[in-house]
Amino acid sequence: MEHTPHAVYLVDFENSAHCFVSPNMPKPANVDVYVFYNPRHSENAGVAKWPSWVNRVPSKRGGWNASDEELIDFGSQYLVNHSPVHLCIVYQDDKGYRKIVESWRRLNLRVDVREVHALNSPLNSL
Repeated sequence: MEHTPHAVYLVDFENSAHCFVSPNMPKPANVDVYVFYNPRHSENAGVAKWPSWVNRVPSKRGGWNASDEELIDFGSQYLVNHSPVHLCIVYQDDKGYRKIVESWRRLNLRVDVREVHALNSPLNSL
């Protein structure tokens, strides 16, 4: 299976610093970014400021962890259908992702699955 793209970032907008991607940032080569957010929450309006090359994924469900669930569902399905070299979940303080990251690591040995702290690792520094 081909490794395309090289790195995929799944960004939890609600639980991450909103500076992971800067508004005028050019798209890095071989990188795809998906941002998960709940459009029902006004604080998520900042998603619109991100560059057009960022894939926006609004949650279909309501509730407190709607974007988390959407990210996990999307990531699980993405790993079934694609083979990136790196798959990264980007968040700030949500400890709920640890179990899914461990599970994805066990089930997808060919993919480097990792957690990326949004404050410490903005995309332009990786």
